[in-house]
Amino acid sequence: MDILDIIFVALTIVYGLLTLLTCVVQLKKRDIKLWSNLMMLTGGIVLIITSVFTIINDTNLLALLCLGLVLIHISAIFNGIALHKKINPQHHIIRFLISTVIIILYCF
Repeated sequence: MDILDIIFVALTIVYGLLTLLTCVVQLKKRDIKLWSNLMMLTGGIVLIITSVFTIINDTNLLALLCLGLVLIHISAIFNGIALHKKINPQHHIIRFLISTVIIILYCF
């Protein structure tokens, strides 16, 4: 395992855990729809599982990784509309950049 793998695993697990944390907070607050929260929760879990399996073996899980990131992005859009009645472009650009970095690190 080289340094890029370590950075990938660390970034992906932190991003997944922060996603799970926001889901738990929103479950308690009930500001967003349950299905959207569960979609984001699923995306965060998929990210963490992908990272763990990357450490355990060398299976190609790029499709699963992308699925988790897409689930998070889609639910973030719905959550933004539910909470603020609009989409915050800066928020989604940052999410897109983080997702791009995660995918690039996974591929290398």
